[in-house]
Amino acid sequence: MIEKINREAELLLVVGRDAVLGEVISINDAKFPHLSRVIYDDDSKISPLEAMTRELTIFVPTERCLQITTVPLRFSGGEGMRYIALIRDTTREKMVARSKDEFVAVAAHQMRTPLSIMKWALNGIIEGNYGALLLEQRDILKDAFETNEKTISLINDLLMLARMEDGKFDYTFSSHDLSSMVVDIVKRYSFFAKGKEITLTYSKPEAGSSLFMFDSTKIELAIHILLDNAMTYTPKHGSVSISLRFEKGWAIISVKDSGIGISEEDKARLFGKFFRAKNAISVSPNGSGIGLFLAKNIVEKHKGNIVVESKLKEGSIVTIRLPLEGLAIPKKGKMK
Repeated sequence: MIEKINREAELLLVVGRDAVLGEVISINDAKFPHLSRVIYDDDSKISPLEAMTRELTIFVPTERCLQITTVPLRFSGGEGMRYIALIRDTTREKMVARSKDEFVAVAAHQMRTPLSIMKWALNGIIEGNYGALLLEQRDILKDAFETNEKTISLINDLLMLARMEDGKFDYTFSSHDLSSMVVDIVKRYSFFAKGKEITLTYSKPEAGSSLFMFDSTKIELAIHILLDNAMTYTPKHGSVSISLRFEKGWAIISVKDSGIGISEEDKARLFGKFFRAKNAISVSPNGSGIGLFLAKNIVEKHKGNIVVESKLKEGSIVTIRLPLEGLAIPKKGKMK
């Protein structure tokens, strides 16, 4: 039964106070449809034991995005449980975020083609296809080529982020051998490690099958992000190790490095979109700050989790846990 409603709620939900006070609102109530959706969710009443927040979209008559926080009110003396719903209009915030994301996607698309043309043109000149170069000229062009490559990589990250936020980051689940995948990834990174004079090791799981259901392309990307970060932020003569084990229904992948580490302050924001720690920027100024954000979303879409243990200047351990039961995972990868 509705006991109280303020003026802002009346305006947002298009209801009159006199009409709703004392009313018992039913599921899919035709008379008060918006109020019904605030009280009910998925054909069941919202009855949390603690505060919970959810989002819903209504049309009154235009589209409006609302954030609903439901808080239980406990009373003594046998009065039972009551709830208060706090409604916040987030329409403008959503519109601004959507416009920003659309701009990023369009700008990235427009930039990728000319940068790709520059890549092949620079490569042709460096290879001597258009005549011999002086050593100094070749070095300058190699720097330009590497900068161009980093920019293309950043644009690809932005486009991938745009697909995820649009719900177009599809997942395809099938049975794969995770151990074989990790071995292949480590082989590819061994050349990178040798060039940086970093010791790269892999601890494989104990004998037994490592077959289970997951999206191999997405999980490979997540592991790639972790190893790439470890290599980038570990200084010369440092060490990076990756391990895989299976434990109580979980596949557990850990990447440990002897790199620059992460401060306690930065650790709380580490998986935020576009966030980069100050010490990371000083080592690699051209990073996008998207990698760990993507990895976290990929892992969570597999119903897993990712955690970081780190101390400043003492290295980091990033661990991914994936459930061995993966069939219930949704096929669309829309961002949270």
